[in-house]
Amino acid sequence: RREILRIHSGKLSLAADLDTETVLGMTEGCTGAEIQAICREAGMFAVRKSAESVTMNDFVDAVAKVKKEGRTVKSEDIMYY
Repeated sequence: RREILRIHSGKLSLAADLDTETVLGMTEGCTGAEIQAICREAGMFAVRKSAESVTMNDFVDAVAKVKKEGRTVKSEDIMYY
């Protein structure tokens, strides 16, 4: 998950105070595609605000949106496979 987040957030202009470890924690149970969608949505939230960089609030909103729309992988399923 860390590498997927790094790859997709690397395309964004991140706020200096953004804590990527906290963002990583919010993606617990997410698939790679969901992490990609979270990064894309966070960027879109910033664009809609005409912000110069993506903030922690953008990621919080993006995680909420993606988790609401999608189905995350359950930890029991991860342990099974």
